[in-house]
Amino acid sequence: MKVKVSRKAHFNAAHRLYLPEWDDQKNSEVFGKCNNPNFHGHNYELIVGVTGEIDPKTGMVIDMKDLKDLIKEEIEEAFDHKNLNVEVPEFKTLNPTAENIAVVIWDKLRPHIPEDKEVEVILYETPRNLFRLAMGLKVGDKVPLFTLRDQDGQTFNIEDHLGKKSLVIFFYPKDNTPGCTKEACSFRDRYEEFTELGAEVIGISADSAKSHQKFAAKYRLPFTLLADTDNKIRKLFKVEGNLFNLLPGRETYVVNKKGEVAMVFNSVNATQHMRKSLKALQNKDNDATISP
Repeated sequence: MKVKVSRKAHFNAAHRLYLPEWDDQKNSEVFGKCNNPNFHGHNYELIVGVTGEIDPKTGMVIDMKDLKDLIKEEIEEAFDHKNLNVEVPEFKTLNPTAENIAVVIWDKLRPHIPEDKEVEVILYETPRNLFRLAMGLKVGDKVPLFTLRDQDGQTFNIEDHLGKKSLVIFFYPKDNTPGCTKEACSFRDRYEEFTELGAEVIGISADSAKSHQKFAAKYRLPFTLLADTDNKIRKLFKVEGNLFNLLPGRETYVVNKKGEVAMVFNSVNATQHMRKSLKALQNKDNDATISP
């Protein structure tokens, strides 16, 4: 049985969101107050989670003192009371958005944690804005192979579709719930744009094929819905739940014709998934990483 343990930490840092290749007007338009040339600061709250099997001898997943010391040495001492743009080497050429800060934190910690452990980083920029980086599939990873039943009871084998079209695979919690209905209908309303871009849209939840059939009929959904009733495929894609795993996660992947993940988007905001997917497909290189 796997258990996730977490350690909280805190650091204060200043930054400025700015791209040198843009003029002042565009930087101001895109980044707003965060583009202040005199910089501005945040009280960042950090949660680092480590998931793994319990060691039968120690009874621990990881020694929490070791995790505390690692976070202090690699993150707190490097970031606390620093100007990220000026004093932290990783941000000399990298815009210090919260998304990029979370990625840098993960990259600094991951080599020091055993490979059989999974690592998650949650960064609070403000009490209302949080950014999560977990151990799921990343851009460039090969999409897992799987077979499931669709809403008509037919077998869907992803191998039959790889190399022919781009795929938009969205995992959602449950048929006929308000958020999931909004998400499904947003894909329905822009479905022609996806097909024009050569993409196939696929929704996956733990509902039965019969439930999917009723859901698709009720809302006239033109795309495939797959029944992952035992959540095996959700686990294969490493889609984590929300609210301490009390609710199934909402995560969307764009897969290119090479069978590689071209976009990953994880957000409880149901209305954003379709727009992010469409934007990724419109990217001529089809290799964009889009963050919440």
